[in-house]
Amino acid sequence: MKILKAELPWRLLGVAWLAPGDALRARDARLSPWFAMLFFVPLVNYAAMVLLCVLPSFASSAEPLERLDRTDKLRSQMTALGAAAATGVLLTAICVLGLHSYGASLFLGTPFMMGAVGAFVFNSRYAATRRETFTVVVWS
Repeated sequence: MKILKAELPWRLLGVAWLAPGDALRARDARLSPWFAMLFFVPLVNYAAMVLLCVLPSFASSAEPLERLDRTDKLRSQMTALGAAAATGVLLTAICVLGLHSYGASLFLGTPFMMGAVGAFVFNSRYAATRRETFTVVVWS
């Protein structure tokens, strides 16, 4: 338990600062932004960071997507919220029924994954700004 308490500030720093930066760097290196999730896997995170450091940068990979109209935005928001809700139900069932646990995976991991899935689905269908994405994540 002492290790968890000592590690928690570093994980929060990773969520707030490193993981988003890793996602941008992964996209710049023509990898999936989901590659940044390796930050949360012990020991693998070091190899992932080294790989992101040595991969070449491709300027054309960060080209912005075209803006879509308001109906596409609303459809993307609703799809993202539905995907986040489905993720929440699935992970809650896994934690409670499968793992018989009401621990950190349920109360920290599930909301984190709901926000991540919601943001991913929203941005895969609509070229959203950070503010729009943050709004979807909060509602997720």
